[in-house]
Amino acid sequence: MATGTIHVHNDRWFFVVVLDIFVALLLIPILRSGETSLASCAAALRVLYAIGLFTATILLVIRQDGEMFTQVWDYSLALFGFLLVVAGIAMCRSAELPTIIGVLLLIAGAGYPFDSVTTMFNVETVSLSGFTFIGEVALLLWLLWSGSRLRKGSRTTSS
Repeated sequence: MATGTIHVHNDRWFFVVVLDIFVALLLIPILRSGETSLASCAAALRVLYAIGLFTATILLVIRQDGEMFTQVWDYSLALFGFLLVVAGIAMCRSAELPTIIGVLLLIAGAGYPFDSVTTMFNVETVSLSGFTFIGEVALLLWLLWSGSRLRKGSRTTSS
């Protein structure tokens, strides 16, 4: 490996981008009870985030430019933050989804744009998303828990 050369496993990043688009499509039926337009907006923001990730990765691979990667990545993370805010609003508006996770997503969503803006303007501060990510973890755990409950329920109903 030559000094100063950046190596990226293209297939792994491409898989992550495809997975992000898949997750975007899955967000729609989950968040629809909070409002269909919010669910669609959250999905669109997730797709834009995935496109940003893909673009940043391509720039890194082709141009070997870590600075440009970081700049595009920061914009993408800001989009991800807005996605979390929209998803949080949808969860808070839904009678079927847990409001507490919606609130945690709102808090998590504020961290990414804050970090992106401070990075873009070279402001030295604490990384807010390093603390606010808990909303994402709560959503992940809730999705796993509620998904397993649905599977168990479908087994008992079909018996």
